[in-house]
Amino acid sequence: MLYYKYRKIINYLTWIIPNGNLRREIRNIFKKLLETSDKIDYFVDNINRIDYIENKDNYVILKVAGGFTDQILTYIVGKYIQIKYNRKVKYDLGWYEFHGMDDYNLDKRNFDLLNVFPNLDFNVATKEEASLYRNLFYFRTSIGEEFHNLLTTRKKLYLAVRPNELECYYSFKNDFNKIFDFDNNLYIKISCGNEKVYNKIISSACPVAIHIRAGDLLKDLKKLDKKYFLKSIEIINKKLYPQKPTFFIFSNDMNYVKKNIINSKFKFYDIEFVEENDNDKGFIDWYLMFKCRHIISTVGRFAITVYAFIDYNDKILITPENMREYYIENIDKI
Repeated sequence: MLYYKYRKIINYLTWIIPNGNLRREIRNIFKKLLETSDKIDYFVDNINRIDYIENKDNYVILKVAGGFTDQILTYIVGKYIQIKYNRKVKYDLGWYEFHGMDDYNLDKRNFDLLNVFPNLDFNVATKEEASLYRNLFYFRTSIGEEFHNLLTTRKKLYLAVRPNELECYYSFKNDFNKIFDFDNNLYIKISCGNEKVYNKIISSACPVAIHIRAGDLLKDLKKLDKKYFLKSIEIINKKLYPQKPTFFIFSNDMNYVKKNIINSKFKFYDIEFVEENDNDKGFIDWYLMFKCRHIISTVGRFAITVYAFIDYNDKILITPENMREYYIENIDKI
């Protein structure tokens, strides 16, 4: 797709500009010019042709990008649009072909959603459809009211962000819990090593998942050190007393966690390291965390989305947002 190639060229050309703010401004100008050029080409080459026939199918096309959780959330927003607004929805998977890396360019992101849930009602946009909608009907909104207005006033839409994604889930929670039957679709995919972890989790009186994504501990997020996790464990311990929780640690860099996070101060707690899964098996970690009752998380949507699906009335979620001394400015935008 030329769109992604041109964006890469723009990024390369503007990277030499030393001032970050100026670099972003010029990059955005180039991108706007690219989008405007594509729109002009479309109208000149198509609408002015004698044999032009307008496509009567009006879709909302959602950009799919990121890991397993992002894929689930994008599908949730798409299904919400189908149910609430009676709109036809398709999904653009081009990002996985032309980028496919995490926010820190450390780990590859695979499109696993249909491998895990092969029976989903999931219509993939063709490359031509995705390119056309992206260039002509692109909207980027994170405001719920604007999102509603677009869906009720525009025939064709290409949405690159997911406003109110968890609100969409809670609006039709029972439906989504039936659609995403994790036990039937994911249990069959776990290996022998994962089955041992699974059995430990379901036999534990009080299983707690700790999700530590290594990239979240870099740069702006360096405040999330061992003290954050130790204090989180202490809070959980007090809340659950006299029950004794077992803490299952999930990470995409367990060597870093063992070297820099979990030290001798944690020896008083029952801790299990879940080391069976690499980056390509993130959906297995997702499922094992889903079988826990409580969640301790860094930032990002992975653990928070798992928490939303956990079917336990007294579940607890600890994140930097609800532990104020570890709050990171603009954390919701990460």
